[in-house]
Amino acid sequence: MPNETPVCEKKYLLNNGQYMPAVGLGTWQGGIPPTVAQSPSPRLTLPQPRPTRRRRRASHDVPPSRTPCAPATASSTRAQVYGVEKLVGQAVRESGVPREAVTVVTKFWGRWHHDPGRRVSIQTVPAVNQVEVHALCPSLKLVPFCQDKGIHVMGWGSLGGGDAPPMSLILTHEVFERLARARGCSVAVVHLSWAVQRGITVIPRSSSHSRIDNIRLITLTADEMSIMDAAQDTIGKHRSTDQLVKQVDGRKTIFGWTLQDFGWEDEYGNWLT
Repeated sequence: MPNETPVCEKKYLLNNGQYMPAVGLGTWQGGIPPTVAQSPSPRLTLPQPRPTRRRRRASHDVPPSRTPCAPATASSTRAQVYGVEKLVGQAVRESGVPREAVTVVTKFWGRWHHDPGRRVSIQTVPAVNQVEVHALCPSLKLVPFCQDKGIHVMGWGSLGGGDAPPMSLILTHEVFERLARARGCSVAVVHLSWAVQRGITVIPRSSSHSRIDNIRLITLTADEMSIMDAAQDTIGKHRSTDQLVKQVDGRKTIFGWTLQDFGWEDEYGNWLT
């Protein structure tokens, strides 16, 4: 039975006066295969997910005009390292949605950061903080902290971003499947609804029409929200970035930084976020 719930058109007011859609489209691993690119009508293709450290899902190819720029989801997230700038630009042009109505979120790789700018950045309150947020890494402390400071949270990894456990549990665990069955929706809708209901922007990646339909969100009850909040305890805490952890002198590090440096854990390994 098709989901008849209206498409989510919620927007959040940022501290800079701009608005951020509650639902955007992630573009990590986006691309156009050579056979498709040479066709009379090229299509923006987002491949099947595989275990990675970042981002979303998807399977089929769809016209660019139907992917990142549906009016209710006129928001696209990308990064310099993704290499999809031209695809996003093409999709925006062919969508028919005015460019000024599209929110494009991007970021630079670490080596492009300019150290002298740190003094200025310290004095500037961020408008958006993009962090990993999903049911197994809910950031129950970090999200309200940012919101109290007027900083909007954009969550990446809402649907796990991979087929391998433990992240695959986000879409397959009985706790989430039970909630979805009770509400007559997909597991993805449950996860995205939970995040948006917490005031978080979500950026799932997909080009499948059935999966894009997952932005028809529902309103979870207080009990359902509590079940989602407690999933990190009933199922277990997991971060996508855990696969990047390396032991150095007996300490967990990522790219040379300890988890304490990131503010993720205390010296005893307790999660702080």
